[in-house]
Amino acid sequence: MELFSVAAQSENDWLGDGDCRRLTALFGNGGDVGLASVTTRPGQSAPAGTRLRFAEFDLKGDLIGSLGSLEISGQHQATSPWALDHAATIQLCLDVPGASDFQLAIDAMGTTVSGARVQFSTAIIPDNGGPNR
Repeated sequence: MELFSVAAQSENDWLGDGDCRRLTALFGNGGDVGLASVTTRPGQSAPAGTRLRFAEFDLKGDLIGSLGSLEISGQHQATSPWALDHAATIQLCLDVPGASDFQLAIDAMGTTVSGARVQFSTAIIPDNGGPNR
């Protein structure tokens, strides 16, 4: 068992409707990145149809394509939504239907697998400058 700390998030780190973040990582060869998300207000549910959309970019910043989306409930969710085997930049954008002040907190967790051992580490998802649809 391994414990590691997760840095606290400020309101500026939370995603609201239309907000996007980008994560650059080396995927494959035993390494992967997972996401943990939860509403910023305990007990608040996400409006029906709230989704986190994913797009893949190469390391030059050119769009490769969509990686689908994940339905967001507002409850704690942990997932590894990609099956990549190369270095890439993933853009995560939150879509909240209707007029809502719903916000989502996201942490990225790196994993390195070697045999039966799994090593976890934290990753950073920087703000890409605001809404990007």
